[in-house]
Amino acid sequence: MSIGEVVEACKAAGFEGDALVTMVAVGIAESGCNADATNDTRRFSERGEDGLWRDPNTGEALPVGHAPEHSIGWAQINIRFHQRYTIAECRDYERAAQIAWLLSDEGRDFSAWSGYRVLTGDTYAQAAHAVQASNDYTPEPPPVIDPVYLGQAEAMSHLVWAAAAVSRSDQVAEVRDEAQGLITLAVAVRLADFEAARAFVDDEAVAELLIP
Repeated sequence: MSIGEVVEACKAAGFEGDALVTMVAVGIAESGCNADATNDTRRFSERGEDGLWRDPNTGEALPVGHAPEHSIGWAQINIRFHQRYTIAECRDYERAAQIAWLLSDEGRDFSAWSGYRVLTGDTYAQAAHAVQASNDYTPEPPPVIDPVYLGQAEAMSHLVWAAAAVSRSDQVAEVRDEAQGLITLAVAVRLADFEAARAFVDDEAVAELLIP
């Protein structure tokens, strides 16, 4: 199975936008989007006092945080836990996408997959490229930041910092803190991290005017 086929199956199941990219990334991380993939660790059936699941015959243990599973298909549906689904269903990439849609709360929660917790930027990029290739996803353009405001914020931060540096008053620490806040604000806006920028603006009306 190609990643493109997984993209189409996920789209048909209801995934779109960022949720579509994330589900495809999960498929890449879990199985390489291979419908024939199987991860069967049911032989680790005994749990020791240390909390690890062990093979009673060999004493071998699963890694910390892992439990026995029987996961099938490109989406690695764990039928040991989700017993209402069959192996045949999980090997069918369209049906597996439908099951993933349900298990992810319609694309809102991917915590059912251990692969989601260790996704890398490269895996996301691979998934995003595959989704873009399907002509169904275009990344949002970066926000436009008013250069005048950027200049004002940075100039103000430098001026206040300089005033704090030469001050001999008892308020020097307070002035320095204010300067650092302004510098942080300027940097946050430059990075288009508007949520962080708003945290440094007490007046909501001012925030609406100054920060996109």
